[in-house]
Order: sequence, then structure tokens, then C-alpha cells
Amino acid sequence: MNAAERHKKILKGLLERSMLSVEEISDTFGVSRETARRDLAFLAERKLLCKVHGGAVAMPRGFEEHFQKRVQAMREEKLAACRKALPLVRPGDSLFIDSGTTTLIFAELLREVEDLNILTNSLAIASLLGGRHKVLMLGGWLNVDAAATAGHGTIVQAGIFSPDHAFLSIGGISLERGFTNFTEDDAGLSRVMVRNAAQSTVIADHSKFWKNALVQVCPLGDISHLATDRALPEEFRSTFQQSGVRIL
Repeated sequence: MNAAERHKKILKGLLERSMLSVEEISDTFGVSRETARRDLAFLAERKLLCKVHGGAVAMPRGFEEHFQKRVQAMREEKLAACRKALPLVRPGDSLFIDSGTTTLIFAELLREVEDLNILTNSLAIASLLGGRHKVLMLGGWLNVDAAATAGHGTIVQAGIFSPDHAFLSIGGISLERGFTNFTEDDAGLSRVMVRNAAQSTVIADHSKFWKNALVQVCPLGDISHLATDRALPEEFRSTFQQSGVRIL
């Protein structure tokens, strides 16, 4: 059986069972575990499944079209901000990455860096980087619309790690409320990532400024770096500088 036929049967198997392990694929098709992992990496890069520890799960139904529309919105601005954050990453680093569309674009750039350890709640980021870096998928309840895990369990699991750096997307940035996000789960996870990582960077395009999302994450001065696509309004620039936040 050639690789293309194997790929079709793997995807069919996921439709029937929702999850397949590397061992099952190896035994079923008579290939090595390394070949099975390569098959999963190939399919994950094409957004046909989501890699998880030891195997793969089916891509959530309805995810692709909805999520890709959000990723493409202001893509060039997001990409410009992400490129400014990329030099902060060094080979061998351990990274928290949250599940925003901006951080998914950032994850695309991380394929240029060697030997990273990624901790994320994003199915899309885990799938994208799973064949390139070591990836730990944070557990929790599945949010299909966001293609991410969420909830108390996700936050608790994130709390046991202390990586080198956290990279976060955000819902809004204001002088009054600092960084905000749309849900309690997202804000709670972002808060833990900022607290536990040695350094933290918010990646945000210019549309996020002067906006408040529902739930506060942290004050403006709690992060290490801010990466954005345009020069900041003077009010924000002076506030970040006074707080010791490096603007990229």
C-alpha cells in the first residue's frame, strides 16, 4: 500500500473512531512507528487532522471555514507584528502559546526555529508544529469554534509549567483596563501564562488598541514585550515605557 492510500484510510478511520494512535496505524498498515508519525504530520500540515500526544484526532467539524476566515482577517498586519516577535525565540526554548488567530500565524514562523518545546491549548498550533517541534497539548474541554481546549482543567495544567516565554494574542488593549480577553477561560489561561513564564509577549495588531473585551487579563505593565504592526499612540507608548515594557 502506498502513502496516498494509507492517508485515505487513516482519515476514514478517524471519521469512524475519532482518534487513532501511532501504534494502531503501525500495526494496521504494517509500517514502522516513524512512518506512521510522518503520515500524521503530513495530514496535520494540510489541516486534515489534529495531532495529539501518541496519535491524532479528527478535525472538529465546521472548524476549517470559520477559523480560516478569522485567521485571514487583517493577516498582513498580524504577520507584521509576529515577525517583530520572532527574534525573541531561540533554539531550545520552551514556549507557552495561546489559541488566538494571531498566535497561529506566529506559529507558522516558528517552523524556522530549531528544537522548541511548545505548550499550547490550540489544536491548530499543535497540528502545525507537531511534526517540527516537541508539543504538549494542554487538556480540557474542547471549544470547537476556537479549535482549542478551555476550562478549569486547562488552566490548572498550564499552572504546573514554567517555560522560558509566553506568546499571547489578546482581545483588547486599553489604558483603563490593560489587556482584556473575551471569555473567563481565555483570560484565566492568559493570566497563568504571563505569571509562570520567565518572559511574556503580547502580539497584537493596531486594531486591538482602545478596545476592551469582557474579561481583564492583567495590567499593561505585567508583560515583558509588546509586538505590534504600527507605531503606538503616544499615550500607550509612554505608559509601556514607564512600566518597563519593551515595544517591538
